[in-house]
Amino acid sequence: MISDTISILTDSTLIQTAHLITNDTLIIKVQHCSTSSAAQSTILESVLKNGITILIALVAGFIALLQVKSNVISIARIKWMDDLRNNLGEVCDSAMDTSLNFSNHMDNEKEDLYDDYGKYLLSYSKFTIASSKTILLLDSESNIHSQIETLIEDIDVMLDDENIEETTQDEISTKLDEIIKLSKQVFKKEWKRSKKVFKL
Repeated sequence: MISDTISILTDSTLIQTAHLITNDTLIIKVQHCSTSSAAQSTILESVLKNGITILIALVAGFIALLQVKSNVISIARIKWMDDLRNNLGEVCDSAMDTSLNFSNHMDNEKEDLYDDYGKYLLSYSKFTIASSKTILLLDSESNIHSQIETLIEDIDVMLDDENIEETTQDEISTKLDEIIKLSKQVFKKEWKRSKKVFKL
């Protein structure tokens, strides 16, 4: 009887103990699942936050790169305009000097006749150099640039020693005025383009 009671108690204790172990295991499993879900959620949020940050950084870097490229192009365009303006100024000055020096050479009957002719050759040489530099800066496919190039070539022919005797300073001045007029159009257009800022 005593042994049966002990056996029952033992069995009951074992059952209760097994029951408690089972419940604890379920609780542990539930807690483990809950903890695992929370960890995954935290990782996902972290990935999303970092991903958004990286994406924003990439977009900002891309915009900055395009802005730098735009600025470099604008600076190069401004440099080109300065070079063209300086060379065109030299073309105008040397063309008028060439015409004036040859006129003095023709009018002068003194001993310094050859000095005046030397001045003509020197100024014509300067015109040739300036006109060559200017033409190199022009785009022959552009209508306005092509017109400027043609006018410079016309003046070159007029100032040549074979034709200059038949050329008047007014004719040279008229051609130069046309060059200046066209040049203003070129500079106005290019200046507007150089001031443009990249917009996304």
